[in-house]
Amino acid sequence: TTVVDGFYLAAAEAAALVSNGVQVPLTKKSIAGFAGIPPSIQRTQTRASKDALAKAGVCVVEQDRFGRLVVRHGLTTDYAGGVLAREISLVRGRDALYTALQVGLDNSGLIGQAIDFETLTKVKGAVSGILENASQREVIVAYQNLKVRQRSEDPSVIEVKFEYTPEYPLNYIVVAFAVNVQSGDSTLADITSVNVTTAP
Repeated sequence: TTVVDGFYLAAAEAAALVSNGVQVPLTKKSIAGFAGIPPSIQRTQTRASKDALAKAGVCVVEQDRFGRLVVRHGLTTDYAGGVLAREISLVRGRDALYTALQVGLDNSGLIGQAIDFETLTKVKGAVSGILENASQREVIVAYQNLKVRQRSEDPSVIEVKFEYTPEYPLNYIVVAFAVNVQSGDSTLADITSVNVTTAP
């Protein structure tokens, strides 16, 4: 083994990210070919310091309990932007949906045609087909409230609106357990989460 700078790991993480589907998060993914973190760096990796780095938009890598080097949480640099902006898989899913709509509508042959009584139905059908395909490819979970209308202020523009449910990543499993003091039995749980709470 040899010690290398972190940007080599960053390139490997980028490759791991793009090799998966857009809805697959980078969280807890192991990066092959990297053996670990130098002890001098590992000593500084307290939970508080890792939290601070993540909130500042830094990708944090840590060794798990099995000694594997894993991404702590697949985040973007927009941590303060809320879950839809900070989860890299949600941003990739949104971008993939945007691209699919743009390419699909460009290829539909509808733009540049005269607007007639079937145009709204054709546009709605084209968008619905794109959204169904995105759902089948697991870019999104589902969509609803698809509406198409001709703008009154500019009749040459057809406006499409819809809502979609993204493929949320599973980042943590929070387990709560308590001891039953009346019977003396205890409830045991296999804790695999970073976040663990106990019931009073």
